[in-house]
Amino acid sequence: MKSKITIKLLKRSTIDIYHNLMENNGLVLSGALSFFTLISVIPLTTLLITIVGWTMPIESVELLLANFETMVPVQMKAEILKNLQVISKLDLSFSFQKLIFSLLILTFLFWWGSLIFEIVEKSLSIIFHVKKERTFWQSKKVHMVQMLLLGFLFLVLSLLSLFGHFVDNWLIKVMPIIYGSFIKSLGLDVIMSILFNFIFGTALFFLTYKISTTKKLRKRSYFLGASFASVGWVVARYVFGYYITEINDFTLFFGTLATIAKLAFWVFYTTMIFLIGAELAWYREMYLRGKEL
Repeated sequence: MKSKITIKLLKRSTIDIYHNLMENNGLVLSGALSFFTLISVIPLTTLLITIVGWTMPIESVELLLANFETMVPVQMKAEILKNLQVISKLDLSFSFQKLIFSLLILTFLFWWGSLIFEIVEKSLSIIFHVKKERTFWQSKKVHMVQMLLLGFLFLVLSLLSLFGHFVDNWLIKVMPIIYGSFIKSLGLDVIMSILFNFIFGTALFFLTYKISTTKKLRKRSYFLGASFASVGWVVARYVFGYYITEINDFTLFFGTLATIAKLAFWVFYTTMIFLIGAELAWYREMYLRGKEL
């Protein structure tokens, strides 16, 4: 009896979330998010690399770029990293002789990169039914905080990756048999990678949902939406990777632009998952408040 009630409730909530997403023009919002993500990813990446290059050893830049492979399907990481390597070769080092020029570049990168946070704020304001939005300068302050948090998350991910590489190399040298027959054969390295991706995605989505608007939901509502979006993101990496390698050959239709096309489709899927997670968080909040959506 309870299982039937649970299935019925799940079915109803799924239908309600879908209708809410369509009423909020989810496809249009996802398209806008995709566009601004694509035009903001280069300045944001350059900004991150510049700050890391000013404050940390040059090896940290390579490690930071390597972590971008967790953001895309495995089948696309070689193409994406190859293009990002161009950024790492730019002369972004700090010097007092070009202090003013460097600050102007950073200001420009921040302003351009903040476009994605601006459209995220607008999209979540629609989904969370925000009545009073922040002023322009208040939003820019929040965008600065979001950039710092994004940089911090990437730094943590880089340190975890560095620690993982260290442990792998140590196990290969000290216990090669155990590493090959136990860790590799059971796929524990893949499981750890998926776990890291889930934790990173949940933290990223949770902070984005919570900070982007003035609407205050319960933390568990944010967490539910962020967890769902993170799981969907991890699963979509493998499903989309299988799709572009086994089902649809993008080079047949897009030729030399296949990499851009695959990236655009991937970003669209990611933003759609992000919006569904937000709708789920809002649905749970309204359900607990006993209001009609």
